[in-house]
Amino acid sequence: MHEHRAELGISTLTVAGESGGGNLALATAIRAKREGRLAAVDGVYALAPSISGRYGSSAEEREAALPSLVKNDGYFMACDGTAVFAQVYDPGAEHATDPLCWPYHATVEELSGLPPHAISVNELDPLRDEAA
Repeated sequence: MHEHRAELGISTLTVAGESGGGNLALATAIRAKREGRLAAVDGVYALAPSISGRYGSSAEEREAALPSLVKNDGYFMACDGTAVFAQVYDPGAEHATDPLCWPYHATVEELSGLPPHAISVNELDPLRDEAA
């Protein structure tokens, strides 16, 4: 789309997604930076992104890292169910700390210089702290 902005009448290109799509939007910006194509992305919008992959961890591990995964577990979704989705997305957790799979694990250096981001979360959402 970036290469065809003029013919499409696009002045800005914002990558956006919700939940797993928010994960992909954030990872797209990180990858664009890695590949030297960051100029193609003007912004990122992630709504309640699922970005940590920690859903199958013990309650103690989840509480220590991301308290909302425990405090809000079961309001809109449950961590045990989300762990199944994470397993399908990353079988065997081969990419458990790869920021292109789980942007939560990106370093400050990887995030530095990215285009403007808007991340929206819900108060009682188990994913709330992933976007903090």
